[in-house]
Amino acid sequence: MMQNLTVEEFLSKLASAAPAPGGGGGAALVSAISAALNSMVFNLTVGKKAYENYSDEIKELIKRSLEESNELIKFFTLYIDKDAEAFLKLMNSYKLPKENEEQKIARKLAIENCTKEAAKIPMIVAENVYKLYPIIWTACNYGNKNLISDAGVAAVLVQASLESCILNVKVNLNYIKDEKLKHDMDKKCMDLSAKGEEWKSKIMRFIYESI
Repeated sequence: MMQNLTVEEFLSKLASAAPAPGGGGGAALVSAISAALNSMVFNLTVGKKAYENYSDEIKELIKRSLEESNELIKFFTLYIDKDAEAFLKLMNSYKLPKENEEQKIARKLAIENCTKEAAKIPMIVAENVYKLYPIIWTACNYGNKNLISDAGVAAVLVQASLESCILNVKVNLNYIKDEKLKHDMDKKCMDLSAKGEEWKSKIMRFIYESI
């Protein structure tokens, strides 16, 4: 499993001629790093003097945000492997026999289904990494002020992952026959990208005004 590799092993495999991991796995890893940075900010906030001065409502928001960040770390780590599995299945579908009409039809269907799955995985990662933005906003406003730049790095990584996922979705859409699915996924990609940029700009403006 990719998630069990050391950092050095993962990077070596990523740099090699192996078919996976690739851009999708890299995007999932970046997403996990962003979530981990966010968790770090919250872990170094809870129990501190400033934290104790917050209302119970704000304390609960911070704790909930920490839990959500931790869950997203696990989620993105899992999707490093899911992305690799989807790509390998797609590659194998192209190797199916096509010696007669029945085999050709079965092969074509397998390719279509595997391509949809290969597009679906990065879309799921994109939708979930976008969820980090409001959590990062909480970290910016109520997290340890000495770590606000780390929250900023988390935001930059969110948008990097988001755009990376969109690239991986769109490259697969070119090979999908289902026009409605293509249209819906393309629209969702554009919406996520635009909204992500708005969030990132808002967060970075706040951070630069604070440091």
